[in-house]
Formats: sequence, C-alpha cells, structure tokens
Amino acid sequence: MTQTQVKSPFKVEVSPDRLQATIRLVDGADPQQMTTQEVVAALGAVKVAVTDLVTSRVEEYVKNLLAGNNPHAPVVIATGKAAQEGQDGRFEWDEEIAIRLHHQNNEATLDYHNVCTIVLVSAGDRIGRAIPPNAGIPGVDVHFNEIRLKEALRKVTLKNNVALMDDGVTVTATTPGKVDFDPKSLTLSVVEVLEIPGDVDFSVGNVDSPTNVSVRGNIKDMFRVKTLKSLSVGGAIEAAEIEAGENVEVRGGILNRSKGHVRAKGAIKAKFCDEANLHAVGDIIITREILNSHIHTESKLLIPNGAVIGGSVYGRIGVEVKVLGSDACIPTAVGVGTSEQLLREAMQAKVENARHRATVEKIRQTVQPLLVHAKSMSRAQKELATDLMCQVDSIEAEIRKSEERFREIMAAMAAAPDEESKDTGPCVLVGSKVCQGVSVRVHDRITTFMTETKGPIRICFRKIKNHTVVAAVNPLTGSVIELNSRRIEFDDAGGE
Repeated sequence: MTQTQVKSPFKVEVSPDRLQATIRLVDGADPQQMTTQEVVAALGAVKVAVTDLVTSRVEEYVKNLLAGNNPHAPVVIATGKAAQEGQDGRFEWDEEIAIRLHHQNNEATLDYHNVCTIVLVSAGDRIGRAIPPNAGIPGVDVHFNEIRLKEALRKVTLKNNVALMDDGVTVTATTPGKVDFDPKSLTLSVVEVLEIPGDVDFSVGNVDSPTNVSVRGNIKDMFRVKTLKSLSVGGAIEAAEIEAGENVEVRGGILNRSKGHVRAKGAIKAKFCDEANLHAVGDIIITREILNSHIHTESKLLIPNGAVIGGSVYGRIGVEVKVLGSDACIPTAVGVGTSEQLLREAMQAKVENARHRATVEKIRQTVQPLLVHAKSMSRAQKELATDLMCQVDSIEAEIRKSEERFREIMAAMAAAPDEESKDTGPCVLVGSKVCQGVSVRVHDRITTFMTETKGPIRICFRKIKNHTVVAAVNPLTGSVIELNSRRIEFDDAGGE
C-alpha cells in the first residue's frame, strides 16, 4: 500500500492499482470521539470519491468504532471497478477445413504422405469466419477516475483475393489459391501461386491445388502433386505422381524410376529424363537426353541437342532429336503419326466387322427359308423372323459406325506427298545419327536400322513410284532413300 499523510485521526491507504482504499484509526486516537464527518474528511483529503456505497461503509465503520470493535485494524472503505479488457479479433477455419486439418494431425490414423500443411481453396469456397474484436469495458478507480483499457484491439485484416459475405463475418475466396493466414498480424489472404519454399516431402505432404504451384526444391518419392494450372519445379521430380492442368517445367530432371509419372494437358519441359513416364497434350521439350523412358505427346517431342537412348517415345506431330539410340545398340523405339492405340482400335474394328458380317450372313441364311413360305409361317415363326431381322439391323448399324471410325483413322495416314513435293506430315528429324537397333514407326509402318546412319535425315512417308513408303530424306541435299519397313503388328514392343 502507498501511504498518504493526512492531519487526521485516520490513516487512508490507496492500493497501487487504485481499486481499493482502506482506513484505520491511528494509534492514540479515541474511537469514541470519531464521527462520520471526520471519516469523510479523511477520505476527501486523499481524493477518494464518496459515493452512496462508500457513505454506507463509512457509517458502518463509525458504528463499529463506537462499539469498540478492533478500531486500529484497516478496513476496506472504498473499491473501484477493474477494466474488463477486450479480446482481439480472431479467425476460425470453416468447419470442413477444420475437420480436415484435425484428421491430418491425428497421429493414430496418420498417412504421412497425405498430410498437407497447406490449405487450398477454389474461387467461392468458404474459408472461415473473421470474428470481430470483443470490445472491453473501462474501469473506475476509488477516485472515480476512468481506468482506460491497456491497448487498442486488433481485428482480422482481409487482404488479397478474399471477401466478406453479407453476414459480415464469413470469409470466402475470390480466386483459387493457397490460404495465407498470419496469426501474429491477423492478416488473411489467398495467394494465387502456391509457393513451396523447399521440397515436397513429409513436411508438406501431397498437394492438390486449383492454382499454379511453384516448388523450389524437389518432389520426393511417392508424393503426389496435382494442380489445375501449371507446375514449376526448381529441382527434380523423383518417383512422384504429377498431374497438371496446364504446363510442367522442371529445372532439373525427371527420375521416375519407372514408378511415378508426369501428366500435363499443356507442355512438359525438363533438363533430362531417366526411367520417366511422361504424357503431354502439348510439346515435350528435353534439353539433354532421355534414358530408358516412356514418352507420349500429342504434339512434338523436341530434343534438338540431345539423345534418346532406350525405352520408347512417341510424338504425334513429330520428333526432333540429335541422336537416336547409342553405340551400345540399346533397343530404342520411336513413333510418330497415328498412335498405336488408334491403330489397334482400327485393327480391332476390322476384325469385329468381319465377325459381325459373318453373324449377319448366318442370320440371313436362317431367315431366308422362312421368308420363302411366309404365308404358311406360324405366329412363333413370324416372331422369330422379326427378332432375327431386328438383330441384323442392329448389327449392321454397328458395322456402319465401326467402318466410319476405321475410315477416319485411315484418313489420317492417307495423305502422302508426291515424289516432287516437300515432305509434309509427321516425321522424325535426326540431326546427327541414328544408331543400330533403333526402330522408327511412321503411322502403321515400322523400320529398324540395322546399321548406323548419319544425319541429318528426315524419316517420313514418301511416295516413290506411286507407292507410299518410309523414306530417309536428307534435308540438305534432298536425296531420298527408301527404308525397309513392315506394317505394325500389335504384339510389337515399344512405340509409345
């Protein structure tokens, strides 16, 4: 207690927080001579406010003095009211996100590959609730002065790509991306590019993002990264599963070890591939080399300064490479033009059509004798004949549909330039050499190089003496060499 000296028979003490004042009779003072006015005067000397409550306490105090009840003990004569500090605003995750985060952190059922410390949302998704600050109530001290609140309250600040709903608290995303909430600054935003500063590993978990993803490190074995937009990787992609709605760009290499895969609806770019599985709708561009990999692109495969060694690669529009195969004669398969899947589909259609025609002929042979004696046919025979003819109509419709599809596939291979024109259509352009053991497929024909062939050469369809053949064309001199080729058999290995 701090003591204030007053020329009075009473000593009044006010607590450091000014929330309590006590009074006691000084030694030597006669309690029988004390009055209410003297107590009030002592309180006034130290500026203690005399409220109705204080007045009633003073009267009770004087009454006890006159009764001789321990007059020199300190008695609480006045009390203030402490300030009720408010609470800062806070952010609460949407229930669905909160449940997901709870399950991810439940060690009893934890799948460490699927743990994801990143919250990803789509446009319009509810993120959570921005609870406003809870305003505090100022206090009053024994002098009847206001006790101010300690500090201004903070609220959740909404920054980029988030908005409040009409209720004033529910927060939604206005664009897809990663939710960025800083509990220290109470700021909330959605970042359109998901930045992962290190590796995609157990510290991050699998990623499923509606927006662009940028990984500065590597994507480790057995992890999965899926994005509706593009993916950029500063390091390498290991035996991971990658799905991109647009492009994939890898500063390092792709080393799937025949376990993972990379699929993109746009282009794929990387320094090298080793035992990789790549599938792209757009171009696949490799800087150095492709080793023992399986590559498929609906556009072009471009390795103008590198090599394809082992495995199988396919570029529907074309392949450009410096070296095909290796001096060790490692089997290497390259395909351009119509995909093997479509060729297989065409062959199956052809086989099925032959089977369907045989079925139709058999039905006709069954029905024909009945139709000769149509007038004498029983009701059951007429129903049988009708059913059989309906089957014929249905099968013939399937045949027509299948034949149309067959013609579409064959039309893709039908256009071949004449002898004098420039080469058009899918081709394999080799800048330096084709090594022994390399097989090249153009549409439905395969040629295998039995000896090393120097480049530059363009391997494509050419019409020679009214026959479409696979040829090696020197783009510098224009010379044309027909290559031995055969039609693809669907038990052939490789090609895509």
